[in-house]
Amino acid sequence: MRHIRIRDHKVPRDRRIRASRVLTVIVSLLALLQLGGPDLVAHADTDSQSLESAHQAITKFVNHKLRTAQGIKTNVNAGVNAGGGTANGNELLSESAGLYLQHLVLTNQKASFIKFYQQTKQTFYSHGQFSYRYNPKTQQRAGVNATLDDLRIIGALQQFDHIFKTTRYQKEIKTLWHHQQKQALKKGHVTDFYDPKTKKRPQTGTLSYFDLATLRALEGNTKIYRQQVRIVQRGFISKAMPFYARRYNYHTHKYTAGNINTTEGLVTLLHVAQIGRLKPASERWLLKQTKAKTLVNQYDQHGKALTEDQSAANYALVMMIGNASGQKGLQQAAQQQLLAMQVTNTASPLAGGFGDETTNTAYSFNNLTALVAMDGVTH
Repeated sequence: MRHIRIRDHKVPRDRRIRASRVLTVIVSLLALLQLGGPDLVAHADTDSQSLESAHQAITKFVNHKLRTAQGIKTNVNAGVNAGGGTANGNELLSESAGLYLQHLVLTNQKASFIKFYQQTKQTFYSHGQFSYRYNPKTQQRAGVNATLDDLRIIGALQQFDHIFKTTRYQKEIKTLWHHQQKQALKKGHVTDFYDPKTKKRPQTGTLSYFDLATLRALEGNTKIYRQQVRIVQRGFISKAMPFYARRYNYHTHKYTAGNINTTEGLVTLLHVAQIGRLKPASERWLLKQTKAKTLVNQYDQHGKALTEDQSAANYALVMMIGNASGQKGLQQAAQQQLLAMQVTNTASPLAGGFGDETTNTAYSFNNLTALVAMDGVTH
């Protein structure tokens, strides 16, 4: 509720104002405050109740429709592109495991976190890192990791010890970090993956993989960390398209140009916001697109929309960016759009989730990102 401030003005001696007139003005102002106050408070309460209800619904959906004994299914529909080039259906991703661990620690579920991390390690851990993909039918793990997923998991372990004031995972974190430094992050280069079979890593680093808050916690304010921050910051495109380049090549010292995948770009912006480096131009652009409901899934380098498709995960990421940067208006605008995309039909198999009812598909990334975004505001 906004408060109306009544300023004191000095009245010239030769000017008289009747007490009754002053009293009338004060009474009128008080009446306006009394009329406006309950309505504004009621509106705030309604927003809070709506978010709480949405949060309960998505939590139920994830736990009942996506969570399995081994992890989080990529899609509720087991038959969608099963066995294709990308994970779908009942296949499991370390990305999903890391997001769900974030959910558990943000919602103070200590015992559930401990149990789920044990299962995550059993499902994905191999050669000192977490395989990015697991097929429960064939019981096969992918041969490589995805560095961002490993950092997200390590970050969740750090959060656990911080929130619950324990040292339970300190030894585990040191072991995981030691392997990362020898493998995907050798010499401080954040590369996309490491292949333990060939003992090779790529020459490039995808900027969305630079989980700067986790890297800062692991490395401290060192020369290596500051260099990682500079690599991301120097990839800024422009005020017209205030995202960051997709990749950096450590050999050529050049950035990859090309069209922008909005989800990847938003993950980079989230990492920047989490260390207090979000640019005002990025915030303004996100707020404009979010309020206009025009945040689409792909843009060119000049900010031209290349599709009309939109994603719940993108609005969830904007919500997290607003929350991380303390921009309440951005967080609330994204929250409004996100909640509008949630399936509210209680008779639907996707009730409470985010997906396409016509095809009965709901991807884990959309749902888990929405869940974590709501966790950050409700807890």
